[in-house]
Amino acid sequence: MTSPWDIQRLGQPKGTIKKEWRDIATISIGIYAAASGMSFNEIMNIQTAYVKVFGGTWLDEKKDSVWNYIPEKNVQNTKIGFDLYRNGLIK
Repeated sequence: MTSPWDIQRLGQPKGTIKKEWRDIATISIGIYAAASGMSFNEIMNIQTAYVKVFGGTWLDEKKDSVWNYIPEKNVQNTKIGFDLYRNGLIK
């Protein structure tokens, strides 16, 4: 499944990502979530649910200690995007 805000998967075969787009994709998810009024916990719960249903391509990466289905890097990137919007640094 690909959504328009998951740019790391656009145009890719099912189950794969364009790795060089991963950072911008997960930062963008944080921006979109904050702009829509979601809390950080809400967007992370959605990402966790997605991974539980559809899996992830980073099975060998260290997972976040709180969001234990999501790689640390993805959580950090989502938080960067979320904070950029919430702190008024991007609109």
